[in-house]
Amino acid sequence: MNTPKDLRHSNPYRVPDGYFADLRSTLRERVAEDLAVEGGAAPAPGLWQRIKGVAGLSAAFGCLVLLAVTGFYFTGYKAQQREQFAMQEETAEMFLAYHLYSEDLEELDEYVAADPEAQAQDQALFAEAVTEYLDTYGYGGADLLAALTDGENDW
Repeated sequence: MNTPKDLRHSNPYRVPDGYFADLRSTLRERVAEDLAVEGGAAPAPGLWQRIKGVAGLSAAFGCLVLLAVTGFYFTGYKAQQREQFAMQEETAEMFLAYHLYSEDLEELDEYVAADPEAQAQDQALFAEAVTEYLDTYGYGGADLLAALTDGENDW
């Protein structure tokens, strides 16, 4: 009987004697039996076996097209819609601003045309204010006042 001391130095994974020689002959026998049952000829490939490669390739291409369409819709198409909406808002704001600006100009023209004496007085007050400002900071406002109040300027 083996003692624990003998088991410690022995190989627990042993192959039975003659196993590999028997394995070769056993495999040869099994292959010969399978060939005899099948008649020795390989079966003809079925329809699926013939079109399997083409079906896989077309499925991969279909998935690629589906991903491209989905990506365009969620990134490109939506971005274009947001950009067009922003441009429409900007255009509407510009039209509103132009409308308000044109109204202001019309009111200014009406104000100026209503009282020519008030316009002359406003010009004189403006010229004096500019002259005072320029005199305060040393730019010689008296000459400028004469140029501003000159009759040649059309306000």
